Amino acid sequence: MPVPKRLIYVDGLGRSGSTRIGQIMAQSDGAENLGEFLRFTTVNDLSRKETGAVDVRELPCGCGLRGADCPDYPLTQYLNEYGLKKGHVWFSLSSPRLPNGTDIADYLNSIHDFLSQRDSLVLIDTSKNARILSIIRESQQFSDWDIRGLFIYRDLPSVFKSWRKEKGYLKKKSVLHIIGHMIIELAWAFWVLFRHRDKDLFISYRSLRCAPGHWVEVINSQLGLNIGCSGNIVRIINMGHEVAGNPSKLDHDQYILIR
Repeated sequence: MPVPKRLIYVDGLGRSGSTRIGQIMAQSDGAENLGEFLRFTTVNDLSRKETGAVDVRELPCGCGLRGADCPDYPLTQYLNEYGLKKGHVWFSLSSPRLPNGTDIADYLNSIHDFLSQRDSLVLIDTSKNARILSIIRESQQFSDWDIRGLFIYRDLPSVFKSWRKEKGYLKKKSVLHIIGHMIIELAWAFWVLFRHRDKDLFISYRSLRCAPGHWVEVINSQLGLNIGCSGNIVRIINMGHEVAGNPSKLDHDQYILIR
């Protein structure tokens, strides 16, 4: 029987290390990091209003080019082939509303077709919205895929402090926005991920930074990857084409070392 494609969906609060863990897993043979692809394909205008950018495709791709200029940028490829789907309220963390069956089936069919065309056997998405993971897991379109969840968590004071800073192209958030965002995201994450504890992996970002070698071994064992690691240093080559997300992709450093 053919080996099923695997989707590893990274969930957790923003500023908890999702970009880094996606980059680490992308070092495995046959793996590709799409960044926040699934999140950006469910918003109507792809804009980041707090940045002044009209479109996230105006932000740098992980390779350093402007997203719209990169032929391998997955978001641009998808929109060129399938067009924009009216899905911006489907996965909103603040809305319980879901699309009707036909609309969501059309969207999931287009996502499935696009991801199936990619050469990589393992696709990594760091959208951090457990609702998306839940809908994909329960969909008929992805019933033949191996869907895994990875929840990366960080102590809440550190997350809060990070959101209150201006980082790269991200502006600081209000206190009420941060608290509300945390509560809703955590509620969805616990509901979705704890139902699949046998297939999902939970990692502390602090623990990852302290013992990356150990956690690379755990990831390799539980998620079936083959990431290389030497001692307690994992070398991350930040030259992928993941969708813009964390400002760490804007520093243009070719290597990031996690000690």
